[in-house]
Amino acid sequence: MLVGREDELATLGGLVQDAAAGRSGVLCLHGPAGVGKTMLLQQAAAQAGGTVLHARGVESEAHLAFAALAELLGPVLDLRDGLPAAQARALGSALALEEAAPAAPFAVASAVLGLLAAAAEDRGPVVVVVDDLQWVDEASRSAVLFAARRLDADPVAVLLGVRDEEGLDVAALDVPALALGGLDADAGVALLTAAHPGLADAVARRLVADTGGNPLALVEIPALLSAAQRGGEEPLPAQLPIGRGLERAYGRRVAALDPPAREALLLLAAAQPGDDAAGLARHLVGDGALTAAERAGLLVLDASGATFRHPLVRSAVLAAAEPAALRAVHGQLADQPEASPDGRAWHRAAAAIGPDADVAAALRDVGVRAQTAGAFVDAAAAFARAADLTAAPDDRARLLLEAAAAALVGGRPALGRELLVRCEQVARDPLVGVDLRALRARVDSRSGQPEAGADGLVAEAQALPDDPLRAGAFLLEAAAIDMANGRMRRMVQRATRARDLAAPVAPPVAALAEVLIAEARMALGESAEADAVLEAAHEQLLAYQPGTGPPEIVAMAAQSATWVERFDRAEALATRLVAVLREAGLVAELVYPLGVRALVQLRLGRLQRARADATEAVELGDATGFETALGYPLGVLAEVEALLGEDDRCRAHATRCAALAESMSAASIAVYGHAALCLLELGRGHPGEAADHGLAAERVEARTDVDESAIVRYLPNLVEALWRSGDEPGAARRLAVLERHAQRPGHTWAAGAALRLRGVLGPDEEVDDWFARALEQHDPAERPFEAARTRLLLGERLRRARRPADARRPLRTAVAAFERLGATPWAERARVELRAAGGPAASAGGPAAAGAPGVEELTPQELQVALLAAQGQTNREIGAGLFLSPKTVEHHLSRTFRKLGIRRRAELSGALPPT
Repeated sequence: MLVGREDELATLGGLVQDAAAGRSGVLCLHGPAGVGKTMLLQQAAAQAGGTVLHARGVESEAHLAFAALAELLGPVLDLRDGLPAAQARALGSALALEEAAPAAPFAVASAVLGLLAAAAEDRGPVVVVVDDLQWVDEASRSAVLFAARRLDADPVAVLLGVRDEEGLDVAALDVPALALGGLDADAGVALLTAAHPGLADAVARRLVADTGGNPLALVEIPALLSAAQRGGEEPLPAQLPIGRGLERAYGRRVAALDPPAREALLLLAAAQPGDDAAGLARHLVGDGALTAAERAGLLVLDASGATFRHPLVRSAVLAAAEPAALRAVHGQLADQPEASPDGRAWHRAAAAIGPDADVAAALRDVGVRAQTAGAFVDAAAAFARAADLTAAPDDRARLLLEAAAAALVGGRPALGRELLVRCEQVARDPLVGVDLRALRARVDSRSGQPEAGADGLVAEAQALPDDPLRAGAFLLEAAAIDMANGRMRRMVQRATRARDLAAPVAPPVAALAEVLIAEARMALGESAEADAVLEAAHEQLLAYQPGTGPPEIVAMAAQSATWVERFDRAEALATRLVAVLREAGLVAELVYPLGVRALVQLRLGRLQRARADATEAVELGDATGFETALGYPLGVLAEVEALLGEDDRCRAHATRCAALAESMSAASIAVYGHAALCLLELGRGHPGEAADHGLAAERVEARTDVDESAIVRYLPNLVEALWRSGDEPGAARRLAVLERHAQRPGHTWAAGAALRLRGVLGPDEEVDDWFARALEQHDPAERPFEAARTRLLLGERLRRARRPADARRPLRTAVAAFERLGATPWAERARVELRAAGGPAASAGGPAAAGAPGVEELTPQELQVALLAAQGQTNREIGAGLFLSPKTVEHHLSRTFRKLGIRRRAELSGALPPT
């Protein structure tokens, strides 16, 4: 009976109704055991008029990869063939519908998103109910949450239930949540009166107060009281069974049953997906055992089989079982012909008393299958349990090493560290020791200790004089870590050693090392030599395919190309890399390359495109937990937002960028956050605050070996902020650094910025010459923002020199250019100067030139969708690439057409920002 839950039921019902109207929604109900989550979810699902997909986590099944997903998607798996081939194959492999095939970590999650969208399109509204999410296997939980977060315009409602205090952090799920508390006094009494007629009113109110209104406790406790206690003639027990206390109360009911009924309950409690535990119980102990458990209020028997009245009953049965009895039951379940290979292996493991080589081998196979399907955390559990059942120390150590590696790839470095400690305790083989220490170094590098990680990899490389390939790979990995922390000279040394070791035995590894060396040398200011190496490697990098090396090296090559203004090369590399990673479904690996492509768009003045790429990078970084790559796109996004005048977003993203980078000792990345805030305050006319942030960027960069102002272009902003704050000597010292960099090839940006700043700092009679030379460096077509800034400063300088008539022309041009870019703060600054120079106060151009009217109103995701549609991609192709449903793509396009004032896809190209 459901009473006192009208508000919660209305909230859930609203989501179901929204789904029927074509709008997606997700909500997580959470609260203590017995508070009524399951009943609310069931009631909401009963209101749905379309397809209801249901799964429930079971504590004993939490180690079975994709078990919950198989239960959830079973009714709609016939639609799998309509998914993109890679997604259909990944899902089929994960659910054992076809031969196992390697899948990217988030390929199954993308397939779940696609399948839910296909079901909604084919069969009307879909309601997804996943209860006891805390016990759902990691692979299924991740896939459902990924899909839930990215559904938008599909008729799908996702309803989740989580029991508190069971180890799952609801806040970390990153979905809307609703905490469920106990019933109020009136509702609690109404429930008690309905469930237990004749209960004294005073007793009922005391029970509500003492249980906190927990519905399960209210239904169950009166049955445990004497008639005198229920009537109020005797006092109630001092401590009522609530929460886990109810589990103990259920345990007493179990203990009161005869042995056959207890055996039947134990079979059901230990069962896994695919087990016919009820049939086995009938065969072994007879129907009477099940009906006895039903009479005791522990089981529900119906046409679908036997289910526990509440999950606490299962927990009570397992807690009360003797170890020998539980092992025997698992052995019986393992012998079922219907058992799946994975289920049989886990049952055999639970039945084992000591080491068992056959069971360990079967469990390792389970881990391999899970790993192949992208369920890395579940694979780690299987490898670790296989290690428990392995006698030989080094064999056990190798399994623990496999488990730790899987945990690391699965985004659980803390678990990986625990497994490595266990591995170290048993490892004897020196080679196992090498791999162990190398893996620990990777764990360190991905959990906020990159310096320790890189040093560990170098140490292991030095310990492998007879294995140049592995030593070279370790050194290459260590060198790549140095890019983020700014140790460029050390990066050159390590990458050079990696190249020399790998050249005779692995030319591809040596080639990647050569690229890394060039990237480091570029950051050290050796522009010409490094650029020649990267130019020579361009075709090889352009042909990159996943699996042939770390994609970060290719993305880094694209980023390096922007420093010497090889924008065509940078854009080609970044765009190709993003495309192949999208096609392969490598979601986490997209984070850094998308950030790099955003930087290219930013440097070319395509602010809306830059924001779209950077926003997607941040969203995917958050969705996948790939924090090590997240700082960079956060910094780029903050810089874009500074130009667009989105102050609050800029500050939030810049602060997060700097904090995240500092927590990981990634000084080179932290500079981006401080630089974005410097730009923001300068654009808003706050030179003192801008100087503070610029100096902070300078201090952080001083901890690195970087000698390249084009990496993070804060130096001209710092010079201008210091000058406006009255610190001309400080401005002059930093301008000298910028002028030194401007002498390098491919540095017209630095040359133009240095020349305009000379015009600002110089005498009146030299203004025209300095600024004329600066404008020669700034091609408005390739560097529109820099050209506009130069004209703004020229106008300011001419007005200060009492030449207002001469100042008005560059200021008008600057206003128009800033407005075309959408750089609102800078346009306003230029308008203020223009008015002071006697020019018109009205807008000089407006944002329409950035594309059709309305472009600035597009969300980043709408722009991403529109750009791909303009290239001729279908909704399904766009959805697969952006990890969205086709319906969501259609929804974005509809809103885009409305905002742009167009009606057909053919009109998109002319309405969007230029390429």
